[in-house]
Amino acid sequence: MTTRTSGIKRLLGVQLLAAFAQASGAAQLGALLLVVGQNRSTDAYVTLFTASQLAGSIIITGTLQPLALSNPEFSGWRRWAAIGVGVNVLAVAVTTGLLLVLDYRPSVVFPIAALIAISGTLAVIAGSLAVERAVIGAPGLLAGLTIAPNLLATALLVAASSGQLTWMCTGLLAGNILIAGWSLLRRPDRDRSTPSGGAEIRASQHRRLDSWGLVGSSAIGATGPFGLQAATASFPEGQATLLAVFSRIGAGLIGVGVTAYTYAVTDWRRRDEAPLRVVSFSAVMAQFAAVAAIGLLLFLHVDVDWITGLLATIWILSAASQATAARALQLVGRYEPFRQMALPSLVFYPAAAWMLIAVSQTATAYFIALAVIAAFANTFFLHSLGWKREVSWAAASVALSGVCVAWSVLV
Repeated sequence: MTTRTSGIKRLLGVQLLAAFAQASGAAQLGALLLVVGQNRSTDAYVTLFTASQLAGSIIITGTLQPLALSNPEFSGWRRWAAIGVGVNVLAVAVTTGLLLVLDYRPSVVFPIAALIAISGTLAVIAGSLAVERAVIGAPGLLAGLTIAPNLLATALLVAASSGQLTWMCTGLLAGNILIAGWSLLRRPDRDRSTPSGGAEIRASQHRRLDSWGLVGSSAIGATGPFGLQAATASFPEGQATLLAVFSRIGAGLIGVGVTAYTYAVTDWRRRDEAPLRVVSFSAVMAQFAAVAAIGLLLFLHVDVDWITGLLATIWILSAASQATAARALQLVGRYEPFRQMALPSLVFYPAAAWMLIAVSQTATAYFIALAVIAAFANTFFLHSLGWKREVSWAAASVALSGVCVAWSVLV
């Protein structure tokens, strides 16, 4: 009973931290819009900040975490943290050049880029240390990693009478200095070195091959959605911002409701897939219900706004189940599905971005693209795991979606 109570408290604590992290990020975004508004300077900040986050998505959570999770003897923390730092600096440098080509003022871009690059470097270091704690059963630091930077950035932004963007970036930097220092102090003190020997060397070589496959698939997985969001810049004025807010809300729901939960109930010592299957099954069942609701609305010729809302819901549910399935694959060290999914993504994301720019500049088209890609990836990952019940419901949702599309075209 004591162990069960402790587990429940631990789970709630992690999800509360994740919720607070998402809320602090939303507060920072809201304060930025209220204090500074929307202009070229805020566009530069958002673009550079998003570019800096790619390093964490590709290297830390996309590569380092699954490698460490699948191998209790993993020892490449410093190497992958250094690679993450390099990716961060490169991403910010390339984005800075792009902004200059697009006639953004150097006096605006360079100070923001410098602060973001340094802050992002510290965030990558803190992220690698947080993952090191998460894979041994202490995910709290990873769940609340962005709280201090977000709160300090918001406080300095609101308090500043001039140069608000610079002060906000300074707050991010100060927060990441604090969290990186705290992460170093709380680093797990245990030996995770890889033993010597022929079998271990061969396993290490296999993991290196897998790791670069993960880097490639993670890069596509991180930059693809960003490309879709960037395509909404061609939409009518104001829609891109609105869709970005909705996307942030959806990602927050997944982060709090699913990702934090999977981190809390699994680590390299606890590999039971049962709690993960509960999440996936619930998500695909709800997804089928949402698709059926769309079919009913199409039959009744209801306003398209309701359909758009349901499409956004389907995207969130598909992405939630996909994230859970990805966690299960990481637990068993299955990297092949991630690499195999990369090739279709190279086709889907550019095609969807072209559709949004050249064919249909609407919120409905945007969420259709997100929902279709997430549903495909989710079904593929579930099939790779051999979760037949979940695959059946996911496939039924896809089939019913095809019926809905046919109905909307023919009627």
